[in-house]
Amino acid sequence: MLARAKEGSWNGGQVLGYDVVSVPGENRKRKLSTLVINLTEAQTVRKIFDLYVERNGCKSIANKLNKEGHRTKKNKDFSINGVKTILSNPLYVGFIRYNGRRDWNEKRRNNINPNPVIEKGQHEAIISEETWEKAKNIMASRSGKPNRIHDGEFPLTGIMKCPACGAGMVIGRTTNKLKDGTKKVLEYYVCGAWKNKGTAVCRSNGVRTDYADEHVLKKLSTIATNKVLMQEIVERINNKKQADSSPLQHEYETLKKALQANQQKKEKVLGLYEDDLIQKADLVQRLSTLNEEKERLEERISPIELQMVQGGTQLINLSMVKQVMQNFKSAYQESLTREQRKRLMHLLIRKITINENRKIGTIQIQLNKEVAKHFTFKGGEDSSITDESSPPFSILIDL
Repeated sequence: MLARAKEGSWNGGQVLGYDVVSVPGENRKRKLSTLVINLTEAQTVRKIFDLYVERNGCKSIANKLNKEGHRTKKNKDFSINGVKTILSNPLYVGFIRYNGRRDWNEKRRNNINPNPVIEKGQHEAIISEETWEKAKNIMASRSGKPNRIHDGEFPLTGIMKCPACGAGMVIGRTTNKLKDGTKKVLEYYVCGAWKNKGTAVCRSNGVRTDYADEHVLKKLSTIATNKVLMQEIVERINNKKQADSSPLQHEYETLKKALQANQQKKEKVLGLYEDDLIQKADLVQRLSTLNEEKERLEERISPIELQMVQGGTQLINLSMVKQVMQNFKSAYQESLTREQRKRLMHLLIRKITINENRKIGTIQIQLNKEVAKHFTFKGGEDSSITDESSPPFSILIDL
């Protein structure tokens, strides 16, 4: 592949602006790949470079492209990173870049090669060298690292969902100027799709981090310390699970009875044949029909049995919920780093929803074998559910 790259041949897969076409190689059994300009996609690529040299930022470009209906090679909306990748790819000025990252098997994207293979390609360029140089100079002038927001500082990123599009919320900041002239930085959980792809995709739907973090912790703490409330939640969930499981159990029992009836019919047919009351041809035909019926019944029973084994009718144990919630509270308070607190939050909480008033709507707790192992005592009365041999289960509780 290095040799092909040094020849200016294309080694990669699909890329915006080009179609990959197979051509026969000289004295080679396998076909080679070459790049042919895709006229429609090339217009999008040129537009990205033109907007950039006009001093538009990557987010502004992504937003404009999405509003105008441009799509990526995979027919998706453009993101900030997607625009940056195109602007930094020498492929569009007619060069092949290869071996951009070292030790891929071990470090993957984390070890950028400062000296990648860059050779004149055998494909046609989409942009001019002048445009490429302008874009490269602008990128170099903007290469100062911005103030990075570490998501580890904010435990609800990812599990809090945008009320409009369902994307995970990430951190955004705004600066307000106060009457005395001082500036105050405000932090919000904002829609990740909006932040990465612009207003064509979604709105910010911002929720203040200080309100959201405190509200969720207070809610979880209330559950952990209020035995009556915990009992009410467990009873409500169990009543619903029993009501939901009744039709499933009824269908399972009906199908089982049908299987038993099928077996009895087989035995009856065999008895008729042994008593010389039916011919062998009749026996074969009837058994074939009964076997087909049995296969259909077993196909219907199999997913129902799986659902029942995986906890379709499993009820919540109050003592397990109590241990999980109380131990979560203790572990969270004793965590030394923000990253540890975030991990604990993501382990227990599956999803947080926001209502129309940009306030916390529901907090969905997940109870499964991993959570039980982490937050319950080994050897306790509920330890059987964490045994390797015990069936998997998953229970969701909306607070």
